[in-house]
Amino acid sequence: MVIKVLIPIVIILLVGMVAFVLWPQKKAQQVTSLTSAITDSQEIECDYVDGNGLDTKTYVKNGMLSSQFVDKKNDANSGGIVIKNGNSYLWWTKDKQGFVAAASVDNSESKNQLISDMEKYKDSCKPTAVSDSVFHIPSDVLFRDFFKKKSSVPKTIQE
Repeated sequence: MVIKVLIPIVIILLVGMVAFVLWPQKKAQQVTSLTSAITDSQEIECDYVDGNGLDTKTYVKNGMLSSQFVDKKNDANSGGIVIKNGNSYLWWTKDKQGFVAAASVDNSESKNQLISDMEKYKDSCKPTAVSDSVFHIPSDVLFRDFFKKKSSVPKTIQE
């Protein structure tokens, strides 16, 4: 009696294991280029240590880019970059100071250079759902217009 019950259970388990092993697995999408990720509106996350030794987390979503970088040796070098709506924001977390560069030819070239520099870390990137909150500009940072004279008065960017 016990054997009659065990045989179907063993057969079902064996069929289940074979199906699991042979079933086609979804392969994780590989990020081939940050430039294409931005232009194709992909959502990706990259986690790497850059050439300057900064622990960096970069997110891309809908043509926007956000990078947070941390220097464990010198906190004054930690900060962030957000590129969205044609503007680039760069700030340092310790002194709450930064720059904003409005959409222009110079800014476009800077953005392209930044993305080009980051291409070497594309292997550390993976597709993921990215929250819109990582693209918020910090309200407690004073931003100066990058293209105006240094004597310009800092301003707080309001979204």
